[in-house]
Amino acid sequence: MMTCCVTASLVTSGQFPRNLNSQPILSPGRSCSKSRTRALRGAASCAIIAPSPNHFPNRFLKPPSGKNQPLAGRPQNTTLSSVNSGNGPTRLPRSPPSGGKENSLLERIPPRSATLRQGEEIQTNMNDKCSKSIRCTLALFLVLFSAVAGCQQKLSTEPPEIHPDEVLRAMVRAYRQASSYEDRGHIKLSVLQNGQLMHDTAPFSIRYQQPNRLKMRAYQMVLSSDGSRMRARYNDPSSPELASQMVDVEVPPQLLLQSLQFDPFIWDQLEGSAGGIPIQLRLLLNDNPLPEIFEDGVEHTYRGNREIEGHACHGIQVSAEGGNVVFWIDAKTHVLRQFEHPSQNGISIVSVLAGAQLDASLTGDDFLISSPAEGKTVRYFVVPPQPLPTSLLGKSPGRFKLQDANDASVTPETLAGQHVVLIWFNDHPSSQQAIRQLSDLRSQFQSETKITFLGVWAEGDNITDERLEALLTDWGVQVPVLRDIQAHGKSVFKIPVAPTTVVLDPQGHVQLFEIGMNSKFSDQLPGIVDRLLQGADLAQEIVGKYIEETRNYRQQLVVASSDVPRPTYNISRATILTKAPPRHFSLTPLWEYNEVTSPGNVYFFDQRSPSTVLLHDGPRRVVELDKSGKLVARHELQLPPGGGVTYLDFSQLADGRHIYAGSMPSGTKAFVFDENWKTTLVYPETDQKHDGIQDLELVDLDGDHHPEMCIGFWGTAGVRAVSLEGTLLWRSRATRSVLSLAVHGGSVAEANRLLVTDHRGRVFPIRFDGRPELELRTPGEAIYHLATQKNPHRKPPSYCGLAYDLEAGHVAIGMDSNLQEKWRIRLPGGMHQGPIQLVRSATASLLGEQSWWIIPGADGSIWFISEDGTFRDSFQFGMALRGLELTSWNNDTVLLVSTANGVSAWKLNFRKDLQALRVVK
Repeated sequence: MMTCCVTASLVTSGQFPRNLNSQPILSPGRSCSKSRTRALRGAASCAIIAPSPNHFPNRFLKPPSGKNQPLAGRPQNTTLSSVNSGNGPTRLPRSPPSGGKENSLLERIPPRSATLRQGEEIQTNMNDKCSKSIRCTLALFLVLFSAVAGCQQKLSTEPPEIHPDEVLRAMVRAYRQASSYEDRGHIKLSVLQNGQLMHDTAPFSIRYQQPNRLKMRAYQMVLSSDGSRMRARYNDPSSPELASQMVDVEVPPQLLLQSLQFDPFIWDQLEGSAGGIPIQLRLLLNDNPLPEIFEDGVEHTYRGNREIEGHACHGIQVSAEGGNVVFWIDAKTHVLRQFEHPSQNGISIVSVLAGAQLDASLTGDDFLISSPAEGKTVRYFVVPPQPLPTSLLGKSPGRFKLQDANDASVTPETLAGQHVVLIWFNDHPSSQQAIRQLSDLRSQFQSETKITFLGVWAEGDNITDERLEALLTDWGVQVPVLRDIQAHGKSVFKIPVAPTTVVLDPQGHVQLFEIGMNSKFSDQLPGIVDRLLQGADLAQEIVGKYIEETRNYRQQLVVASSDVPRPTYNISRATILTKAPPRHFSLTPLWEYNEVTSPGNVYFFDQRSPSTVLLHDGPRRVVELDKSGKLVARHELQLPPGGGVTYLDFSQLADGRHIYAGSMPSGTKAFVFDENWKTTLVYPETDQKHDGIQDLELVDLDGDHHPEMCIGFWGTAGVRAVSLEGTLLWRSRATRSVLSLAVHGGSVAEANRLLVTDHRGRVFPIRFDGRPELELRTPGEAIYHLATQKNPHRKPPSYCGLAYDLEAGHVAIGMDSNLQEKWRIRLPGGMHQGPIQLVRSATASLLGEQSWWIIPGADGSIWFISEDGTFRDSFQFGMALRGLELTSWNNDTVLLVSTANGVSAWKLNFRKDLQALRVVK
């Protein structure tokens, strides 16, 4: 178990850590300084564990920042910056890794590392159970530990007659002539913090055999080439999704350093970590190793000799403008036994190459790598989105009680009807900065009566009122302060550290949850407060963006797991294009309804009587409208805490009653509702552990006129069929990590089958009794979404599949009942700005009675494609789409469009000359 260091007051009081800066822990990898603190949570549960004096988590690992990632980027501070203006999170620009050339040894080090730059805040990882990373800033002292790694080693300062340049060139020649190499290396970091010298280590070992066998353990990366295949794993316990991926590609005949650039994530993790690319690889895999150390102006100085592991070694210091490094080279074999990186800011980094041996005796077994349990084989790593900072977004945290300066209780009832900004703080520089920013914000909104700003002293009553007042005066803070006497910040709000900012709406629901110090707080929060006062549901926006990030990540796994060539750029949120009309028809507005706060998917179920329009208004409400756009009812869904519905399916029972089923991407529960929107089933009923629901279908698979609810899960749960009473009928784990479900309707004598699309883009049929069948052959691309044309009078069925093309754009592929291609259309690239059903089918009287596919483009475009692909048209709606529906009523073809403004209805008018023209190129 990973342990963490805390102050004595924390152990006794049960309050928060004084600040991350007081803990001697640096980042082990998942956190990113650019992502700041949205993954910081859960630390309070581990904060009272006493530290082991010799154990410190790894400090060398650069987090997966989203830079140079194939297809997958990481959301940047979804909790604050992305909701300031209502736009999506800012992403890092994509650039090629180092232009094909590794960085020089003589650049200032610590180089390229988000964890070790002067003046930057440093991320930390508490442990697996208490979640991801916790922000930490080193209290660095400018001390240079030149002999830190030389414990128990003998050093002679008598200068022998040795030419440093010759020693370096002999080392280079020895590595280039070696047929193999092996070491048991590690990298060691030493730093003076709070007057105590502390050390940390990370794996840094290499095995190599000419021409293309390699086994490397560097930081959290394990990479192995057996001469045929190159495989890699990233061992990050804090991210099971990433740790479960196994990269598997063909290895080139001659392994060179640039061969590792096939995956930008691998290269970025190596190059961007504290020690950079392992020095052994630079020597072994370069035709011209370390040319920078022999350039003009670079000085070579003999540092004496030292005995390392019983071997006499020469110390050669290489000095240039970028800094100094020291090579400790075996005097006999010329193998490098130790390498001292440039020291800066009191940090000493040494590569200790224990057991280094040239021409080592190695076998094929020395290059094996184990596969992760329940692993996914990919051609490159796909980084999952960073989790939400709390599960409380959009919810009431529960009962809490704080205490004001007059010892009066402050409760949810006390704060009701107000927007409230709370900052838990303590006596630490980062808390000082945060509470100052809150004080400045309070001054900006002092005339606003609908919002309250409060500081919350996170350490109960451990100091007197006089001392607390003096502290605030010294900080120049003017803001009312409450005390958290009963530690409800920890037990109710689940706050891991101070400072933490929590924003409540007038109903007491959590709208924002920001852990740690945000240096841009002053710039971001005023805009956020303005949006809150205007009624924006920021919690729903944050959750919606996370859901879309998760769905996008899972779609990207399809491409990474398939055999199609790799897309060449990052999939980011699409830019909405300017409004433009269709070519072959016109649109006449019928009505618009905008009395909703968070519009989502829209439906018109023809089988219902009376037929009405249904619109999601957030994940817990459905608005019902008549055909003229008038409100019929608002249905508040009876859902458990954390439950939500962003997509629905509809079915009619044998007795004529209607039912609905729904869930949300990555949701924990699926729900069934009766025609009055009363919840009749929650599945799974208990808190069963699974990785999230991806899709569901209401379908009568066995033909008994009683529909079942089929649910597709991400991860190992597979597919389950459940009766409307909640009985598990069958489960199938033949396919794992489901992306979508579609129904294959057979003839009257043939039962329905479920078509399951998995994370590798494969399609598998499952029979009505849960028995899987052989994989169906698809047109070639990896399908990430498959939809059935829902026309009960047309058999056999047809399908529309969505896939990625070689440039990471989307492709719609029309397929017949055997999944053979009939047509294809390239769609706009990018990702949608929120959850939306990706393909809709309808039967409408356009150019004659026939079935249609309606597809929302991520750029705000709407695509019309006839079932057979002979007619196609599109137009720009000019806004980000949240839902589409095509239907017919009153002899008119009607398009329903949901956007952030609400839902609107449009009548479609086709050109007369097209009525007789079926084929439009």
